[in-house]
Amino acid sequence: MLSLLVLISTVTVLTTQSDLKIVNGRGPAPCARTCVGVGKYYADEDNDGWKDEGYFKEKAYMKVDIARCNFVHYPVLIAVTKTNYKYGLCSSVTIKNVQRDSFYAHTTDDVTARVMRAGYCDVHWSAFGYTC
Repeated sequence: MLSLLVLISTVTVLTTQSDLKIVNGRGPAPCARTCVGVGKYYADEDNDGWKDEGYFKEKAYMKVDIARCNFVHYPVLIAVTKTNYKYGLCSSVTIKNVQRDSFYAHTTDDVTARVMRAGYCDVHWSAFGYTC
């Protein structure tokens, strides 16, 4: 019984204490939020999947919807690609056109949208911003 009480107390303390400081951010500390998600390689309710870049030949991009994070200004973003395919390789991405509700991930290597879809290349992202 005592060990259960200690476990519950530890979980309560760990879940209620956190510290997030966004340097050069635009908002008060109580409104800071970390929001994470995955832009899937195929079209779904949150994104359109990989598309071929029209301006840069042999490049692909994905628009990622982050509207459910409810940021009031554009957030600080980190994004990486990950494959669930045993033999898949994914290009790294660079982040462009960050808005409070979306951003674009563009491939850094010369690959097409077809290659990124065939490799099951999802975009895993973390966003840090303010909700008020």
